[in-house]
Amino acid sequence: MESTHPIVLVSCGNRKLDAPAPAKDLYVSKRFQEARKFAENYGDSWFVVSAKHGLTAPGEVLTPYDVDLRTLSSHDRHEWAVNVLSKLSEYGLLERQFIVLAGEAYSNAIQGAFEKRHVLATYPLRDLPEDKEVDILARVNGSPLRMIHYKRFYDLLLRLQNMSGQMIPFSKLGGKQMSKAGVYFFFDPHEYTRFYDHNGLRVVRIGTHGVSKGSKSLLWQRLRTHRGNDDGTGSHRSSIFRLHVGNAILASQDRQMPSWGLGDNASKETRDSEQQLEMEVSQYLKELLVAYLPVVDAASADSDRSYIERNAIALLSGGGAIDVQSMQWLGNFSPTRQIKSSGLWNVNYVGEGYDADFLAVFEALIECYEQGRLSDKSIAPPNWRSNLQRGAVGQQELF
Repeated sequence: MESTHPIVLVSCGNRKLDAPAPAKDLYVSKRFQEARKFAENYGDSWFVVSAKHGLTAPGEVLTPYDVDLRTLSSHDRHEWAVNVLSKLSEYGLLERQFIVLAGEAYSNAIQGAFEKRHVLATYPLRDLPEDKEVDILARVNGSPLRMIHYKRFYDLLLRLQNMSGQMIPFSKLGGKQMSKAGVYFFFDPHEYTRFYDHNGLRVVRIGTHGVSKGSKSLLWQRLRTHRGNDDGTGSHRSSIFRLHVGNAILASQDRQMPSWGLGDNASKETRDSEQQLEMEVSQYLKELLVAYLPVVDAASADSDRSYIERNAIALLSGGGAIDVQSMQWLGNFSPTRQIKSSGLWNVNYVGEGYDADFLAVFEALIECYEQGRLSDKSIAPPNWRSNLQRGAVGQQELF
């Protein structure tokens, strides 16, 4: 039976031993060492992609050399990538899934050759500086169980996205057919997962609504408050999501607006002065994609909705995000530490431990939705919140 694990390609590095050595040992940078560890932990097999030698087996002995792919002409980089592809073809591997652990020059060259042959690959490090590459690889290598949970979570989201009416631009979302209660997931069309096999869009916010006991708040009411009005206006005093986005926009443009986020109410004069920023927030939000899962058990702090929201946020952010955001993500400008560190427009539950059992509950609720069945009976573990706080569950000690 063919392995479902990917083939990992690890780019070489400038720092090398000064004597011949197997390719897996020749390169001595921290980045290469962490990439090798990832390849050995998660790959079915792996290769070094050397600027001088092209595709190289880990055990092949190489003599130190001084060639950097980034200094080659575009023609030579193209020929180098075609040679890599040709060797992989000789091994009979072109039908497999690849993970390319390399910076921009190596990733772009390989992608150009791969796409012409429809070879499936992800490039999780392409847009990151080397220190960030080391950081993310160390986190992933330190938590293989969390990687399993992360992939299962995105597998379940993919099922949700593939259902009719799901995963649509926020600007086109309507409330007429929407369940009265649920959990929602926002995706940025310019942000991608790094270690999920399907190279899908990255979740940038997870939320729900009205989890106080007896709350009558509706899912569409919450989403509509986030999105704002049809004319582009809105109220950040009614939406913490809008507040955070507005703060990031201000910081990104080095603008000041002392009234933003001040108080629960504001005069008409103040609201008028904030209107331009509110419209900028609305424009950003309307371009996001959203999927939601109907969850209709009774509102409470221990509801299924709370269980999924809290644990999903913690899974994606505990110990530092696996899916490090791109350098262009607006949230990088946020003055809120939790947002910048997690890559999520969330603050609550960021960095906390999680209970992996939530994935089974999440899957069961998705199955009910797929079958057109909604039940108001909660299926989350009883007293899960107090158990999590006591450490009885959620023992995902990552780093």
